[in-house]
Amino acid sequence: MNSSTSVLKLSKEKKQYVGDFLGSIVESLDLSETQYSLIKRAYETVGTYLAEGENPILSGAEIYSQGSVRLNTTVRPKGSEQYDVDLLCYLPNACKATGWAEVLEAVRERLANHGTYGEMLNPLPRGYRIMYAGEYHLDITPGIDWSSNPSEENHPLLVPDSRLRNWKESNPAGYATWFDSITEKTPLFLMLEVACDSFIKSAAVRPLPDHTQKKLLNRIVQIFKRHRDVWAADQGKECVDLKPISAIITTLAAHAYNHICDEARTYETDFDAILDVLELMPHFIGYRSGLYFVANPSMPAENFAEKWNIAEGGKGEKLKNNFASWHRTAIDNIKEIASSVGEDQLLNNLSQYFGERPVKAVREAMLGGISTARNNSELRASAITGALTAGAANSSVARAMPANTFYGENSLSSVAMQKNTFFGD
Repeated sequence: MNSSTSVLKLSKEKKQYVGDFLGSIVESLDLSETQYSLIKRAYETVGTYLAEGENPILSGAEIYSQGSVRLNTTVRPKGSEQYDVDLLCYLPNACKATGWAEVLEAVRERLANHGTYGEMLNPLPRGYRIMYAGEYHLDITPGIDWSSNPSEENHPLLVPDSRLRNWKESNPAGYATWFDSITEKTPLFLMLEVACDSFIKSAAVRPLPDHTQKKLLNRIVQIFKRHRDVWAADQGKECVDLKPISAIITTLAAHAYNHICDEARTYETDFDAILDVLELMPHFIGYRSGLYFVANPSMPAENFAEKWNIAEGGKGEKLKNNFASWHRTAIDNIKEIASSVGEDQLLNNLSQYFGERPVKAVREAMLGGISTARNNSELRASAITGALTAGAANSSVARAMPANTFYGENSLSSVAMQKNTFFGD
């Protein structure tokens, strides 16, 4: 077992419980099907409207999602903030000679001429934001071909940047393809078998099945992003404005996750893998000639950490220090959560570092789900993992659980959780 997974001398059941709870918290903060449908309809409508414009620059315009919505790592913002939906508007009939300013103006003019969009339009350095009255806004960045022979899986682009008064390299499609390929990998997990009600480690090592509809890496990124949001809010407005950006967290977490999979590191639980990924993230920050780099793997010229290198006003130093501070705090907080003694301390720590509302929602869902299962005599425990399941179970791999032995199953996830007697009464 590698060193990062042995830092906490905790039982397998306790660590898996914490990992499951963290996953359930971010699952409760995910986009609902209704929200996703509304966002999808909104951006498709905007894309169609842009493509139907008379300006030849916009002819054949195609719009597609990028960022957290595309990567399946969206987390509900804190407080009154809206979901940030990043979109790329590909302009196949524009080129570098068209001019970055002309491309931005073509998009602005078309949106401004719409009776609804015009009233919701706000400029951004690389495009425009449509501020909807509800829970989300659309950030639209136009892009042109950077090279020939693009594809849906890998599409290098140039995007206009009004601050630089020039074009900037980007490749959201290539990045998504890279990230998706890593999510398909799975760390190795030690499997446990039951004999005479005692856990005995088997010699078999194999990937642990997915706990949710999302892959483990998607959930890891969501956990880190949620912790960052709560941490930044506690630090104050300046920290909220200068908090680590999602592109850096996502990229470093993906590199770290890819590393542990390629090295075939073995873990007892998801929690061990989460902590290992978190601790490894800084190892993938580049530093050359006095500059920091967190490059887009599909477009090395795109540096997500470019603002860390801004000398003016000490902004770059603040951004870099904020990442380092968040990273240290995240490790300490997650270890503190896992080391909680007693149910009250566990829930208090989770609420403090991930927000009271989602923790309460997950807890209530767990209690409600287990009550229904117990009343229907459908509560079972897996003979492989010891975790609870609700519904029919094969008697060769499950045993009935006595009433009041366990407190609940998380109805928001396919993973059920055993009563946390390992935290104390």
